[in-house]
Amino acid sequence: MADIKFSAFTAEANPASVDFIVGYAGANNVRISPSDLNSGGVTSVALTMPAAFSVAGSPVTGAGTFAVTGSGAVTDYVDGTGALQVFPTSLITGTVVAGEIPYASGANVLSSSNQLTFTTNTSTSGGPTIGIGLAGVANSKGAIEVDTHIDYSGQPFDYFLYTGAGGPFTNFAGAGTFAISVHTSGRYMGSGIHIYSDERTKKDISVSSSKEDLETLSKIEISNYKYIDEGQGPREHKKVIAQQVMKHYPTAVSINKDVVPCIYKKSTIQDGKINVEIDCCKVGDKVKLIYPDGNKELVEIVESDGKTVKVNSDSSGEVFVYGKEVEDYHSVDYDALAMLNISATQELHKIIKELQIEINKLKQ
Repeated sequence: MADIKFSAFTAEANPASVDFIVGYAGANNVRISPSDLNSGGVTSVALTMPAAFSVAGSPVTGAGTFAVTGSGAVTDYVDGTGALQVFPTSLITGTVVAGEIPYASGANVLSSSNQLTFTTNTSTSGGPTIGIGLAGVANSKGAIEVDTHIDYSGQPFDYFLYTGAGGPFTNFAGAGTFAISVHTSGRYMGSGIHIYSDERTKKDISVSSSKEDLETLSKIEISNYKYIDEGQGPREHKKVIAQQVMKHYPTAVSINKDVVPCIYKKSTIQDGKINVEIDCCKVGDKVKLIYPDGNKELVEIVESDGKTVKVNSDSSGEVFVYGKEVEDYHSVDYDALAMLNISATQELHKIIKELQIEINKLKQ
């Protein structure tokens, strides 16, 4: 290569217009074609983006620029996967007051009321309180205080107890409706319960005959039994049987509508048909179905051949056939039995005192 200064060379920006590029390889003069400069190296660069974006100018094989733009509209947003999602068109509106429990008063409308209140640390123990129907007045009688009710109109009653197996409260002698503030599908557990019993709220008061009560108590049988419903636990119980109590102390027994576990079998349901043998039901009876997700149905039997029944249900899949609804579900008021026992014990005390007097006379 001639001894020429680099400043004497003509500048060329386009590699395609150059046949060769000259240079040195150690002590040797060499030339190389521009097309061979990238041989074995990167010849193209591309850019990919999530679906929410568009890419222009890709790939770049020489000089160039990538251009990235959004693919969606102004009402869209990009989620964590890079996909476009549409913002909700209806936003939640409304006003919530501190100390009041929020609730949906309409579609996408959040409200609160002083009839439903919550505090975090105002109980005697420094814990939370909940007020229902207190109109903003602070709880003063309990951590959960309810001053509202629904009139329950069943059979006449005076006493209320839970019947078990998901049934309503029992009802006993009395008349009319009763104001129910709390109803549960399970038991209550705690250190005690106080029942209103002020004399000024009662009428037609008379003292029970302890002699008759002792006679009645002596006829009531205590039975050992286990529940068919395994949800009630496997342990043995030592209590009374309502039908037996009914014969001797009907005041303590209530008759209601509820479901008895007379079937208690697993099966499947499809198009309303259940493959299960049932000998305690007939067409027209209602049976309780329980599904794997916990949902329950009370459905009517419309067909039955003894081995298969058809019910008015659109559900399908696995099902547990619990039992049938009956009109004469018996429940016992154990408070009434406890009071009968107190009266009978008082009669025994009288008898013991009389016998003690006679014994003392014989000793003289």
